[in-house]
Amino acid sequence: MKVEGEKFPLYSGSVDYWRIPADKWSQVLERIAGMGFRIISTAIPWNVHEIAQDLFDFGTTDKQRDIEGFLNLCRERGLYALIRPGPCVDAEITYYGFPKRILYDPEIQALSAYGTKVIVPAVPDPFPMPSYASEKFYEEVSKFFDVICPIIARNLAPGGPIIGVQIDNDLPRIFMNGPFSADYSSHAVRWYHEFLTSKYPSIGGLNRAYRTRYAEFEEIEPPRALATTEREALPRYIDWMEYQEYYVGLALSVLASLLWSRGVRGIPTYHSTRSTIPRLPLSVSRTERELDFQGVGLFLARSKYDSIRRGALYLSTVSRLPYLSESGMGTWPWGPGLQPSDQQFAMLVGLMYGFRGFNTHMLVERNRWLGSPISPAGETDDIQFTFLKRLLEILESTQFHTLQRNVPVLLLRNLEYERLHQMCNNSNWLTQLLGIPDDLLLNNRTFSYTETIQKAYPTLWDGFYWGLTRSKIPFAIGDTDMDQPALSPYRALIIPSFDFMSVELQSKIIEYVERGGTAILGPELPYLGTDMRGCTVLSERAGIQTTTTRRPLVGLHDPFSFKDDKVRVGNRTAGEIKSLGKGKIVYLGITLPPTSNRDDAIEAETVMTKSLKHLKLSVVGDAQNPSVDEIHWGVRAPNVIFQVNATNQPQSVTLKIAKRAVIRDLWTGEQLPQKGPQEIELKAHEFRIFEVVR
Repeated sequence: MKVEGEKFPLYSGSVDYWRIPADKWSQVLERIAGMGFRIISTAIPWNVHEIAQDLFDFGTTDKQRDIEGFLNLCRERGLYALIRPGPCVDAEITYYGFPKRILYDPEIQALSAYGTKVIVPAVPDPFPMPSYASEKFYEEVSKFFDVICPIIARNLAPGGPIIGVQIDNDLPRIFMNGPFSADYSSHAVRWYHEFLTSKYPSIGGLNRAYRTRYAEFEEIEPPRALATTEREALPRYIDWMEYQEYYVGLALSVLASLLWSRGVRGIPTYHSTRSTIPRLPLSVSRTERELDFQGVGLFLARSKYDSIRRGALYLSTVSRLPYLSESGMGTWPWGPGLQPSDQQFAMLVGLMYGFRGFNTHMLVERNRWLGSPISPAGETDDIQFTFLKRLLEILESTQFHTLQRNVPVLLLRNLEYERLHQMCNNSNWLTQLLGIPDDLLLNNRTFSYTETIQKAYPTLWDGFYWGLTRSKIPFAIGDTDMDQPALSPYRALIIPSFDFMSVELQSKIIEYVERGGTAILGPELPYLGTDMRGCTVLSERAGIQTTTTRRPLVGLHDPFSFKDDKVRVGNRTAGEIKSLGKGKIVYLGITLPPTSNRDDAIEAETVMTKSLKHLKLSVVGDAQNPSVDEIHWGVRAPNVIFQVNATNQPQSVTLKIAKRAVIRDLWTGEQLPQKGPQEIELKAHEFRIFEVVR
């Protein structure tokens, strides 16, 4: 981030001025600056400042509400600020920052598929969900923005401390994410019709896709449950899934325009979700068409190492600024019992795999948050305080935010199949709270496809993911919304493909291959488009004839190999390699055994390494020990090396570096005793960060 001519990383900590006595603000801010932070983040809750309907207090009657006074103190102490004016701020505040009167206004409430109010199961007081499509909702938000925006505008950098604004918080989660949960209010149905109008050039185009005879878009009722077993009926449901992404993007766009029109402009804008891996209906690409970047949260124990890893690998690929907008230090009283060691481990893993900025949530303890590094009186927790101070020193000394990784392989999330998966997913907030696996709640309808895609897709994707992980070939995670320029730096794309795929995506893959890339697909090459009509652009251009017979299972008794550009499992042909333009298509018509971790991934590793063999890619880390992960930052040669043992057993690995290079342990500052390759002993769940000194 560049401010006042200086470029520096986005490392910040959250502090709620309205929860801390005003006479303690100065001491708390001094502690934050003393840790090495240059930026704070603070929420500006609507319901804190609205003391009666349309009556606002910004410090006249209560000094704790003096947001401008707080911002002046930040400026005096050399601290910049990210502000969060909502309208939803969450921050563990009752009603998430909305005035109660707003939530209980029938004209503003979201409706369920049954026409009833939708209740957000928030602690300590559940509340009706607002409709972000309601015109009255934006009229009310505008009244709050009318009074807060002048304060924000006169405190924007360079004259003031404000350098960024978060627009809303966790917008998809507040809509509960269920495929048919919400919003069915009349306002949302109007948005739905606008979405259909924008997607289809005419009602005739929609009728062709839906096999219907509507006279106008306004006749179309949104689906309220998955009420079909026929694949020809699916375009209507898939559109409903895509519409929910449109809903989130449009809501963020409207909120951003309300701020911009009131003078809050010229600084970065972003949105935050609590989930570490953004899932539909939150589309990072759609969000970043409206805002500058999308942040994620991290509230996971070290036992969830793989989820942290996936989230960082994904956001670091698809976002302009992979930002950890809520990295927990401490916990909320009703939340998971996260220990300081869990939270430190999680933050380091996130940075290792690609988060380039972070916000510590909450840096300062307050009601409904326990165990933060700094107390409201300015006292410090030695463990958390020392950890963050040392981490910031390391990041500054290595200029970590400027380093890059050499990543040749991209594993794509196919959002077209994820919409189908979402549509067939019967999980909800309660089943998630109870820990019921999503797999048990997916319906088994095949829709006349060659297999049950909503179940087969995540299984195959996991197989590819764990195979790459075990191979130690550096890879990133992206999605099918990425455009051609974003795909071009990668030497290989890996993407599950089944019966259907849009003509746009099929064409994108062809163009990528013709320009010199390798695309690895399977177990099917699509023969349908997303309108469920014939579409064989990809298979015809590649000259590959697929088979719908039972696919061979790769296993120890059925070895996987390539012979004469044919994919073979045992004695059976199960795919082929085809040259196309300057690149290649590798078609894998195979089935992988269920793979849920790296120990299960021996067969998947074989498939991945042999499919990529012609590219002659280098591995990173000790190939003899698949249990330890290693990441190098620095393109031509590593400047910083991360190693992590995510197992509960000690591990020994060889750290391979140039013979004349010296290794320094960044956490302790100690130099390792010899030059060149090193034998490293890692304790259970141990994390090491090294600097390579040449």
